[in-house]
Amino acid sequence: MKWLFGLLLLVAPAQAEEHLPSFPTPFGPLHTCAAQYPAEAVAAHIEGITIVNFTVAADGSVKDLAVGQSSGSDILDKASLGCVSKWLYKPIIFKGQSYEMPWHTEVRWYVGPHAVETNRLMLREVPTDCLHDNRPAADILEHLDATELSIDVRDWTIAEVRIVHSSGDTEREKNVVACIKTWKPKWQSGTYPLRLDWRTLFQAPKVIPVPARGQ
Repeated sequence: MKWLFGLLLLVAPAQAEEHLPSFPTPFGPLHTCAAQYPAEAVAAHIEGITIVNFTVAADGSVKDLAVGQSSGSDILDKASLGCVSKWLYKPIIFKGQSYEMPWHTEVRWYVGPHAVETNRLMLREVPTDCLHDNRPAADILEHLDATELSIDVRDWTIAEVRIVHSSGDTEREKNVVACIKTWKPKWQSGTYPLRLDWRTLFQAPKVIPVPARGQ
């Protein structure tokens, strides 16, 4: 009987040793900074990658942020720190004890298809009344340049709207800025660039002739 007991001990599987997680788990809104691309950087086509070092606190928030590697642009580096500071992670708990964890991330800034798609999605949320214009199409299209805005959102409210690049049509831009300030966005707190390409927004659709039967 003693021999059998010893055999059972020999073949019993060993318990896996527990370890702290090797990386934090993102929590909450998607960890991306594309919608917070600084408008002045977009207008100047400034691109780059910023590596941000930080600590995931015991409660999952982010603290002790620092630029580990610069993008080469102070504007993008500052925007990276501001964006990452709002990120959240699941609290790191091991054996009932909360822990902090040093971590880092790459924030990639590119003015290209991704920026265009982000701008398109943001435009879908802007009230159509803010972009409406009763003037004739010829007058609207007289100024073909785009307007670049920088929109500051604080606690789900528009805090400020700045014109980074003017199309030259001050009347239209004044009305747009006033309207956007009354809007209640569904965006988190942050600074968002918005490009208004008037030629695309107001140009009349092309009429495609329908061929007659037999052609």
